Amino acid sequence: LELHLKRLIVGGMERVYEIGRIFRNEGMDATHNPEFTMIEVYQAYADFHDIMDLTEGIIQHAAKAVKGDGPVNYQGTEIKINEPFKRVHMVDAIKEITGVDFWQDLTFEEAVALANEKHVPVEKHYTEVG
Repeated sequence: LELHLKRLIVGGMERVYEIGRIFRNEGMDATHNPEFTMIEVYQAYADFHDIMDLTEGIIQHAAKAVKGDGPVNYQGTEIKINEPFKRVHMVDAIKEITGVDFWQDLTFEEAVALANEKHVPVEKHYTEVG
């Protein structure tokens, strides 16, 4: 999907999208299906804020079409789909959940020590440079 859409953008179309069936030759379990439907969207002259706005609008429109105006209950959590989505930088989300502040400069050794402390396996080839 991606390459053809990007060619259209380069060719002068300012907004393109495609909804299509995707197959990835990977394993399957209760949380992963190798065949799925995906929407891919590109917009010329847009930054990530514009794309977040667009994505939020698509999700809200689809939810409203399926569920109406009310909140959506997902796995016991009520989601007020018509309210603006919370937006948080990934580094801030990691800090909120783990207490690790990646805004601070870390040496490679400090990063590996933090991974070990949080029980995140670090494979050997990730611990060497070169």
